[in-house]
Amino acid sequence: MTLMADRNDGCGASVERFATRCAELGAMVWRVGEGARSRLILADEFSRLFNTRRMIELVSRSSGAPCGEVVELAPDLSLAILSEGGPEKTATAVMVLGHDFEQTALFNECADEAGLTPAAADAEIAPLRRYDRESCGAFVRTAGWMLADLERMAEHHAVIESFSMELMDAYEQIGLLYRLGRAMGSGTPTERFVTDLCEELRQYSRFEWIAAVFTPDAEYTSTVVGGPTATGRSAEHRHTLVRSASELTRELGDARSAILEPAEGGLAGAINSELAVHTILLDGKPAGALVAGDKAGDDPGVSSRDTQLLKVASEFMSVFLDNARMYEDQRRLFMGTLQALTASIDAKDRYTRGHSERVAHLAVMLSEAIGFDQGFVEDVRICGLVHDVGKIGVPESVLQKVGTLTKEEFVLIRQHPEIGHRILRNVPQLSNILPGVLHHHERWDGGGYPHGLAGEEIPLMARLLSVADTFDAMSSSRSYREAMPRDVVVKEIQDCAGTQFDPELARAFIGLDFRVYDEMARVHGMQHECAA
Repeated sequence: MTLMADRNDGCGASVERFATRCAELGAMVWRVGEGARSRLILADEFSRLFNTRRMIELVSRSSGAPCGEVVELAPDLSLAILSEGGPEKTATAVMVLGHDFEQTALFNECADEAGLTPAAADAEIAPLRRYDRESCGAFVRTAGWMLADLERMAEHHAVIESFSMELMDAYEQIGLLYRLGRAMGSGTPTERFVTDLCEELRQYSRFEWIAAVFTPDAEYTSTVVGGPTATGRSAEHRHTLVRSASELTRELGDARSAILEPAEGGLAGAINSELAVHTILLDGKPAGALVAGDKAGDDPGVSSRDTQLLKVASEFMSVFLDNARMYEDQRRLFMGTLQALTASIDAKDRYTRGHSERVAHLAVMLSEAIGFDQGFVEDVRICGLVHDVGKIGVPESVLQKVGTLTKEEFVLIRQHPEIGHRILRNVPQLSNILPGVLHHHERWDGGGYPHGLAGEEIPLMARLLSVADTFDAMSSSRSYREAMPRDVVVKEIQDCAGTQFDPELARAFIGLDFRVYDEMARVHGMQHECAA
């Protein structure tokens, strides 16, 4: 048998199962209300006779009957209200037939209205069971218990389903927080962390887009974060979000979180979406906000669960950004110390002013052109800045000598890589760059110093620095000669590929763009003239 009732009439799953069971026992189930609100919930083979206007009118009259009382609608036709308070103020009722129902005037009246012959009407009700007065009462009581049990089961199922959904949400939220916590300690770049956090939130929630925007006047925002991050469909709102960042943080103030309605105007009105917003702190001060909008699903309104999730995520982001800010402070201090060390080298030999900075720039360009990862490139930059630190241990008279060095003086010069290595080896943060400092004067053919390494025995960082160091030395004026023309320098690099330099690195080097380098050399040259 197939049920006529559908989900849209408010008939719950428990009533549908009840109707199916009653149909198998030869009884019919109704939704009982006033007039058109009464309808049969029964298999379709009974519909023509019992969905007639006359039958619906009789059923509707019983809508006020007490629950559990059997009402005689007509001879051999009984109806009992089993539960109340259904959709549209309707009740669930069960209908049973007596032994001679097909011989009643009501049967003939309904058959005529439905256009059924007596034989066709008899065939339609043949599957229904006939109940006498005593068995009718017993069936009604049993049906009442069955319906109550089904409704309780449905309530329990709804509670379990709700609890399961909450448990699943909690599990997913714990998983999300675990992934965010792990990313915080994995050395993830700041911009990548912010982007991943927004994307994780978007996939976990039902928002079409989530964005992290930062106020342009917040200290460290540009250096620590870099700029706004948008995921999902937020790209189309990027400019509006960025313009509103400062205004959002001011409006939120101490509240830190809010739900913005389009009717209120402002950002929500401009985007035409209800928005969930939570402040992002940097060093304890508002620096931006997480913004989520265009929520989809069955419940498009922003819920307390959404705002709580945004709150937790923004706190994670605030902690991460504070750590990134402290790391940036330390990095600045570290780089400042290295630059001060470089300046002390320049002070010993005014002809090499800016040499270490230019070598670092050239070595970084070469590393990036070859495609090394950012961590290695940063190590190359630092190594370029300090590669000549060992010259601190070389007398100034030797460094600034005009003319050819004596054998003894050249021995002193050749010691600077090892002196530099000794100076830096006790600094843990510089352990990666020590091979570059020690071996940047080795030659590809093995004729260099201090250890006479050859080919790929020479550490890669040292091979990179060797090309950059020689290029700048030839391009700069020294105490013993003037700077060489660019074409001469380039030809020298080409000619020495495979003897002094790693041939692959030399080929890549001569293809670099030297415009920034030339500007650096011009500025350093002016500084040299002013100091002279």
